[in-house]
Amino acid sequence: RYARVTGVQTCALPIYRHLPLPRLKEVVNELFADASCGRIMRIKGFTSDGNGWLELNASRDAMTLKPIAKAQEVIIVIGEQLNRAAIEAHWKEV
Repeated sequence: RYARVTGVQTCALPIYRHLPLPRLKEVVNELFADASCGRIMRIKGFTSDGNGWLELNASRDAMTLKPIAKAQEVIIVIGEQLNRAAIEAHWKEV
């Protein structure tokens, strides 16, 4: 799914495979570094660490994971000229 607002797109990815937190952080950094994914500005979403839900909020310069009460596992990539197939490939490689 894509939404366009003044050139900015969003790509929502349901998470079908739980990633351990260290690997999740690696994948987020890989997405920012991989130019074939598009010009990624932010990555947001929700995941579980096995003990509860966490809210992910990442930019090129910073990443936070904060506990939240309840959520559904999803990652939302925000940027320009996003390549969904390239973005999804990073999740499938794990």
